[in-house]
Amino acid sequence: MKTNTTSIHALRDGSTIRCRPLRASDRSKLLDGFEHLSPDSRYRRFFSPTPRLTPSMLKRLFDLDGHDRFAVGAERLRMGWLGGAGLGVARFIRLPDSRNTAEIAVSIVDEVQGQGLGTILMYELAAAARDHGITRFVAWVQPDNEPMKALIAKLDPLAHAHHEDGLLFFDFAVPGAIALPSAKVPVRRTGPLDGFVGWCADGLRQLLPSLPGGAFGRT
Repeated sequence: MKTNTTSIHALRDGSTIRCRPLRASDRSKLLDGFEHLSPDSRYRRFFSPTPRLTPSMLKRLFDLDGHDRFAVGAERLRMGWLGGAGLGVARFIRLPDSRNTAEIAVSIVDEVQGQGLGTILMYELAAAARDHGITRFVAWVQPDNEPMKALIAKLDPLAHAHHEDGLLFFDFAVPGAIALPSAKVPVRRTGPLDGFVGWCADGLRQLLPSLPGGAFGRT
C-alpha cells in the first residue's frame, strides 16, 4: 500500500470497509478508540494493564515516516464512501540492524474479529513492506493469543517461533516476497483522493503495536 492510496474490501459478513494509511489527523480517533478497549484487549496490546495512553506513547504511535515506520488502518464505510468507525490497524517498524526485516503488530476490534480483517490488513501491510525492501516480518505474541498465531501460520506456513521472556517470538516471510501457498485477498483499489475523506468521529476500538520494547512494543 502506497502512502497515498486506499483500498476497498468486503468482510465475511458482507460489510464494506476501507483501508488507508494512518496519519497524524487520526490522533483523536485513536484516543477515543482506546476508551472502548476491553481490559483483555488492552492487555494483549500492551502486555500489562494500561489505564490510559500517555503523551509519550501517543508520540511513538504516530512516529510514522511511510518508509521505515508505517501503519495502515481499516474503517467501516457508510453510504459507500464516508469513513465510519475504525475497525483495526496494522503496522511495521524496520529493524535498524536488519534492513530487510520489520517488527509488526495488528489489532482488530472485537465486533469484527473472525471476519477476515486481520488477513486483509496484513496483506495491505505486506504490500507496503515489499515496496520498501522489507522481506521478513517478526512479531512478539502472547502464547495464548491463538488468533494471532493462526494468522501468522496462514501468512507463512513455514513461520517459526521460539519462547523468549514468556512470549513467542515469530520470524516469517512477508506475504508475496517469496512464493508461498497463501490465498489472495480480493481488493478494489481507489484513487488517492479517496484518502482525503478521513476517519470520522467513531473511534478505533483497537490500537496498534504495544509501546515498550520494540516496534511500538512487543506484539
